Amino acid sequence: MSASPTYLEVAVAAPLPQTLTYAVPTSGEIPVPGQRVLVPLGKRLLTGYVLALSEEKPEFRLKRVTEILDAFPVFPEALVPFFRWVARYYHYPIGEVIRGALPGGLTSQSGRQLKVTEAGRHYFLVEQPQLALDYPWLANLLANKKLSAATVRKLWRGKERRLIEQWGEQGLISVEQIISGASIGQKTETCVSLTEEPLAPETLTNLKPSEAKTLALIKEMRTDSTQALPRRELTKAYSGAAKALASLAEKGIIRLEERPVYRDPFGETPLFYPRPAQLTADQENALAQLNPAIAKKQYAAFLLHGVTGSGKTEVYLQAAETTLALGRSVLVLVPEIALATQLEAHFLSRFGETVALLHSGLARGERFDQWQRVVSGEARIVIGARSAIFAPLADPGLIIVDEEHDGAYKQEDSLRYQGRDLALLRGSQGGATVLLGSATPSLASYQHALNGKYTLLSLPSRIENRPLPQVELVDLQAVNTVSGRPPLFSPQLKQALRATLARQEQSLVFLNRRGFAGCMLCSDCGQAVQCPHCRITLTLHKGRGELVCHYCGFATNSRTVCTNCRSLNLAPIGFGTERIEEELAGMSGLGMPDYKAGERTFQLLAQVTGRAGRGEQPGRVIVQTHQPGHYSIAAARDHDYPRFFEKETGLRKALGYPPFSRLINLVVDGEQEEAVQSRAEALSAKGKTLRRYQKTAILGPAPAPLARLRGRFRWQILLKGPDIEELHGLCLELEQEHARLAGAVNLSVDVDPESML
Repeated sequence: MSASPTYLEVAVAAPLPQTLTYAVPTSGEIPVPGQRVLVPLGKRLLTGYVLALSEEKPEFRLKRVTEILDAFPVFPEALVPFFRWVARYYHYPIGEVIRGALPGGLTSQSGRQLKVTEAGRHYFLVEQPQLALDYPWLANLLANKKLSAATVRKLWRGKERRLIEQWGEQGLISVEQIISGASIGQKTETCVSLTEEPLAPETLTNLKPSEAKTLALIKEMRTDSTQALPRRELTKAYSGAAKALASLAEKGIIRLEERPVYRDPFGETPLFYPRPAQLTADQENALAQLNPAIAKKQYAAFLLHGVTGSGKTEVYLQAAETTLALGRSVLVLVPEIALATQLEAHFLSRFGETVALLHSGLARGERFDQWQRVVSGEARIVIGARSAIFAPLADPGLIIVDEEHDGAYKQEDSLRYQGRDLALLRGSQGGATVLLGSATPSLASYQHALNGKYTLLSLPSRIENRPLPQVELVDLQAVNTVSGRPPLFSPQLKQALRATLARQEQSLVFLNRRGFAGCMLCSDCGQAVQCPHCRITLTLHKGRGELVCHYCGFATNSRTVCTNCRSLNLAPIGFGTERIEEELAGMSGLGMPDYKAGERTFQLLAQVTGRAGRGEQPGRVIVQTHQPGHYSIAAARDHDYPRFFEKETGLRKALGYPPFSRLINLVVDGEQEEAVQSRAEALSAKGKTLRRYQKTAILGPAPAPLARLRGRFRWQILLKGPDIEELHGLCLELEQEHARLAGAVNLSVDVDPESML
């Protein structure tokens, strides 16, 4: 018989790149993977997450786990390999990965609490009252008798620490170690049920009137003999029940027990959507390929390319039915919370209470409760935004990523993960079918579908064969105005809006405000000034009088000529203009300093135009642009994704951009601009001396497009190459070089950046 495991691999909720090993608690109780524990780290106590158990004794002496924080795991053991991969790939501490994945408020740590003694109260109030005026925190301590751990933590890091220690030695103040940080937990309520034991007749005859009335009320309100009633419902119906329940429990007539209560995240009852009478031929064809793959319980990836209004949601629902029938669970990702609420109504109509929501729009308690429902297996379908990829489903058989092209799936700070990519990873690790859906697939996903990495499913027509809207382009360069500046509303748009209102129909005016980085635009041909090396828009740094490429660092004088038509009439967009023209500048999506500008523009136009004409009336769309001849705009007008894909991939391949290469963006930031620039230059120079990374190009350093953010200066270095392992190797060496160098400068790593801003 093998010995019980006595050593635990623990990921600590701290910025440590490695896991730690601890011995089991002195109680001998052994936690299992997925449980939280309180562990010593230096002089502190922190939350840790058990990843694995071991019987092999390490060569060094181990500290013991201080306390087991949960009765049951907060995530399934099957998620451990997933967490390990995420930490390694995105260069992020695994303990921080897990902490970010769990509902907020579940992290505990040790702290200090200050209390004033009786001797101290006399000293500070009678003998030295001026001290309370000199130290406001002391006045707070005297008024409230103690200070919180958070307040003490700030004092302990400052000059007051020595003073506090001195007063502690004199017996004026007590410094106590406490555990703080965790702010939520399982919500419970007291429930009442009848005992199963038969009661003696004299027991019932000797009941007080309030006890008899309460007992009768219990029997009246329950729907079956096993039902437990919330205590609050009984006391609400009869105020005298409060005392009577306690005495009935003492006599063994009833049982009082605490049961979990789940806070309802759904709010108002969602709309009910009935099951359609029949599917379209395209929907049936898609499910004919999906359902056998789901039944195999092996990893398979599908791209569902369906125009807006083609019925992708019904395909999701019926694929989910197949998965649930096999005893597995379903994870549905959406890019935004608003879309989660739309899908939740469809899934609740079909699957009822087995649906759980997980997204940042929930209150902490609601999110915790939903998490618990998923951990316990009560909820088998999870709908949520990108963070729901970490949902504690033990055996997901189907993972759906709706609007898979959307940039919102990329986390842009802290752990910079891509939710869509992690959906594919989780599916491959767990033998699940992954279904990516979009009317405008990302270039990378469509490329994978054409290459056979994914199976391509198509829904080319709208439900009931409703026509796609007619799209008209308005060339703003051709609109004549007195000021010489293009108007916010062209004459064509004004006329169309008036006509629509006259018919008492609806109009949607969409202003693209994504573009906020300044650029130089030619007033004659509408062409933005681009980098000769990277083919992306140069950003105007007005103070320096330069146009800068934020990929390779190329810079040129802002007083330049248009490379397209040689015109001198270049105008800065986004600087020194009135607010309405700032909004207009945001409409020029092709002026973004990003190699994905064309792709984003096509997706944005196609998604917005797809909102028109879904009812009985055909839709009409008017697009105002400086560049009506651009391939992305022309393809969006014609609803022609293949034409856009062919043109865009040709340009990407020629320039070596994804999906034909991989990128890692390193961002250096700090409060001193010279130190930030110096560190960025040192890291770039170091990387260029490492000759073994021959397939990887190091571009920059260059100021970040947002060169100063929240008071910190920012520079970036872009690593570009076809070999992802080589990219990661170079990145690790630059991280180590940064750690070796001193200075108050931070380095953050963004693997597969969605945006360079």
